[in-house]
Amino acid sequence: ASLKYVSLAIKKYSIINVLDKINERFWKVDITDERISFLTGYLSKVEKYYIILYGVVGILLFMAKPFLIKNTSSLFSSYVPHQIPFFPFYATESYAAAFLALVYVCFNVLVCNFIMLVAVQFRLLNLNIKAVNVLVTDENSHNMEKCLKEIKRLIKYHTFLIRYVQELNKVMSTPFAILISMSIGLLCINMYSLSLKDLPQLERYRILLISLAIITEYALIWGLPAQLLMNEVDVEDGIFILYVLTNPELG
Repeated sequence: ASLKYVSLAIKKYSIINVLDKINERFWKVDITDERISFLTGYLSKVEKYYIILYGVVGILLFMAKPFLIKNTSSLFSSYVPHQIPFFPFYATESYAAAFLALVYVCFNVLVCNFIMLVAVQFRLLNLNIKAVNVLVTDENSHNMEKCLKEIKRLIKYHTFLIRYVQELNKVMSTPFAILISMSIGLLCINMYSLSLKDLPQLERYRILLISLAIITEYALIWGLPAQLLMNEVDVEDGIFILYVLTNPELG
């Protein structure tokens, strides 16, 4: 896990730049609909339940290993000399495991926040485009110059969001690749452990829960938010696209 955070530390200024753009250039949510409510609600549920289930329950499951397997005194299956007392060593390993797990959970929540906030911004952009399309198609509208200025503003903001997603992908690509490698390695270790005949039944259940948690995490923290973002990236067509094509000066 430390490799992932070292890679983030190397890209420190890029991450700061990504955070600054959220505060400085992202639109405020002054329009709400069902999709925006769903996106913000999903984000709040992730921040609440994911931290509890993975940051607390997950740590407790991991810390239960020495009590489920006989002759095992290390959480990380490392060699422990007999001269070292069990409880001081167990407390040290538990502290390290809890710290790494909480940092890991916070990182995933941060990434989920990034993805969902960008999805909300694309939704706001689409709602503003719809509003402009209504004005443009209104035969009684005489404020065409204002509409053109608004369309130009929306085009610029759409370009900014696309570049922001590209920058976010560049910053998070290395940590995500490390995360994938770690998770696959952990799943392989779990599969090997489950193939052992003398493994206690409670330990089998613990390993199965950890494996299921990893798969579920990818679906809920990475997969679903990414799909929701892709659903919002496609801007509304119609009058907006027509004016982009017929008015090159708007670009």
